[in-house]
Amino acid sequence: MSLFSLTTLITILGIYTAITTVQEGTVADERRQFDLEQAAKFRQQTIYDKFLDDIYKLEKDGYLNEEKNPWAFANARFRAAHRQWDAIRKADILQFLKENQLIVRKPSIKNRAVKKVDNIIHLNDLNFDNISLTSPTGSLNSLNLEYIVFDQISMINARFSFVNLRETSFSHSRLNNVKFSDSSLAYASFNSTELDGTDFGNTNMIGVEFSNIDLCTTILTEIQLQQIVFTNSILPNSSICRQEKTTSTPSMITISTTEELSTSQSTPTALCPAANTLNSKEALTITFGSGATQYSSATPAAFGFTTTYQQIFNGLNGIVNNGQFAFVTTVSPVASSWHQDTVDHTPNDDTTTTHGYMMFVNAKETPDDVFRMTINNLCIGSRYEFSVYLANIAKKGTNLTPPNIKFEVQTATTPNTLLGTVATGDIPAYATLAWSNYGMSFIAMTSSVILSMISNASGGGGNDLIVDDITLRVCSPTANAICNP
Repeated sequence: MSLFSLTTLITILGIYTAITTVQEGTVADERRQFDLEQAAKFRQQTIYDKFLDDIYKLEKDGYLNEEKNPWAFANARFRAAHRQWDAIRKADILQFLKENQLIVRKPSIKNRAVKKVDNIIHLNDLNFDNISLTSPTGSLNSLNLEYIVFDQISMINARFSFVNLRETSFSHSRLNNVKFSDSSLAYASFNSTELDGTDFGNTNMIGVEFSNIDLCTTILTEIQLQQIVFTNSILPNSSICRQEKTTSTPSMITISTTEELSTSQSTPTALCPAANTLNSKEALTITFGSGATQYSSATPAAFGFTTTYQQIFNGLNGIVNNGQFAFVTTVSPVASSWHQDTVDHTPNDDTTTTHGYMMFVNAKETPDDVFRMTINNLCIGSRYEFSVYLANIAKKGTNLTPPNIKFEVQTATTPNTLLGTVATGDIPAYATLAWSNYGMSFIAMTSSVILSMISNASGGGGNDLIVDDITLRVCSPTANAICNP
């Protein structure tokens, strides 16, 4: 054999050895990875089986009875195991806990007669990211997860398919990029929940409550928007969503205005910040006009509203009695307890021959509508401010019943969904009459709403007020107040 041939053979053998070594190393690495994965799965399955066995023993020995509340060991054991499980086992264990009524111990929200009992196992502060929950029989039988409290959990990228989630709660939870399909969330509640990119598909949303939520990137159908009750939430495609928004941390919702989101439908955000209404567009302004006579001949219909009060056009000796109102330029000087010769609030509406009108109301002894008006073509998802200037015409020290006005806004379509309500409280009497701006803000969930002002104090001695400059404006210096139908 020549020297060249020998050298070539040695080189070939070296290359073969190197390749074989690399291949053997790769196979060994793959085998080690496979063994690690199998070991992890075996460990998770062992923990899963052990947890089920522990729960069985606790149930058998009576440690899951009501009297053993708060079931500290069962919760501690569950949380320790939960940290080790993958998304598949987390989904399985949720179904196990539901079927054994370990996470559904409180009654239906709609069944107030049932005694409330605490959950045995609590899910708060746990991670359920990437979990997939679906019925094994599809549309034949939905997976039953109704009434579960999913508060303060993370469920990013979760999938729900053919699942009954009736009256569940997802408050203060993170549900970004979640997909719901062929499911029911009837009467579920979402309060301060993150729903970035969440798609509710064709899910039944009847009676669902959304409170304090930014829904700019949430996918909802037109039918779902009609089914849901919104409180202080930013709706998809609203004018606020179209504006440039400030950057927020994952756990905090921020919007382009400086307003704070309220936590209750019955106590909505009151007047919008002045910076948001300065030079903003108005959807409604009522100043009651001006004229040369003390009493106006105009009726509420001329301004587009109704009232349950009787209008008078020339008060007997200048008196407006209980249950009556009048559009007047001044309060007649006939009652010593009233601020006499008071003029309206609207600026720059007086001339040498005419004066501005205001609405003088002598409130009834029982609550009733002072003002009620339907307004159309609002921009769905935009926040509006419904405001008015009010004054107590009684003098300070007369000890007369102070007026109290409740503001209400509801959708104009049946059933009339309440969007918010707030009361002025007792409107104080002053030594010198003082006008004050009262009202509330709300988010338009439909294009037509009903605005109401209701007398909220008992009548009799006092409860007399004057009303002027009723306004509905959008809470943004750049957004439109009226959208074309």
